[in-house]
Amino acid sequence: MILTVAHTKGGVGKTTISIQLATYLKAIKKVDKLLLIDGDPQRSTLDAISERNSNDKYPPINCAQYLTGKELVGQLKSQRDTWQQIIIDIGARDNNALRAALMYSDALLIPVQPRGFDLQALRDLHIVMDDAWSLDAHFKAFAFLSMADSQGSSNAESQEYLSNYEDITFLDAPIVRRKAFASTSLAGISVFEESPKDPKACKEMENLVSQLYS
Repeated sequence: MILTVAHTKGGVGKTTISIQLATYLKAIKKVDKLLLIDGDPQRSTLDAISERNSNDKYPPINCAQYLTGKELVGQLKSQRDTWQQIIIDIGARDNNALRAALMYSDALLIPVQPRGFDLQALRDLHIVMDDAWSLDAHFKAFAFLSMADSQGSSNAESQEYLSNYEDITFLDAPIVRRKAFASTSLAGISVFEESPKDPKACKEMENLVSQLYS
């Protein structure tokens, strides 16, 4: 499966969730043939996984950086049968890398913060998605609430807003803004690999993975 984690808006948690998905699949699901691709010039994902791989305590994860659409297409064509799972973390902009990733992806995962401007920004990404589908892309689109509130009405209001997009499946698996997600992702590890674990963070990740890969 090739999964792209993307949004044209920055600061929505793409890198955090990409790292958490990859480390969960490696550490908990024991997926051996897994590739995490960093498609962002800031190379936050690559740096975090390099930190992980320098520590013998954790099983290493294959991570590479491909920034251009041409480079990404070439690598996906040549490597897609090598890996059980490929996760692509794309930078926050409409560019050739994002459009190339969508053409070869099985699924698109969209982190959306429950904030007005963040929700409205989904319109820009949806234009890119429509363009890809018009060119015969076959990915399924999923959205979830990222950096969600632990309480209050914003989550429910955001879910109602997202229901307007009939071609995006809403996953009722909010990832709340928690220190555990930020600290573990920076170190390139899963919330399940942290000691002591944050049980709420672990439960949220498990819920998201179970819905995404069901």
